Amino acid sequence: KQWYQRRVRADEEGKICVLTDWMIKGCDTVTVHHWHAHKVGGMNFAPRSNALFSGGAESVLVKWLDGERQFLPRVGAGIDHVMCTQAGDTVVLVTEDTAVH
Repeated sequence: KQWYQRRVRADEEGKICVLTDWMIKGCDTVTVHHWHAHKVGGMNFAPRSNALFSGGAESVLVKWLDGERQFLPRVGAGIDHVMCTQAGDTVVLVTEDTAVH
């Protein structure tokens, strides 16, 4: 299995930048994902599935995997935190109204 590390950051406009292999000089890869219209409230990787989950003020959870997006809309309030299992088969959200989903 190939070893690599990722760093993720999001800007105020909702763009998510994923920097892969950031510790290995000359091997950096940057991937930009943009769907969110506002600042991203929370995001997390599922390392075994390589999926990235993100959410924000739109109250929509977005799953990014292999260039594709899947959506879970209307979670009740804006998303502040996203946590997931290693495989990405279970995702927990904390929303602005302090609810846990």
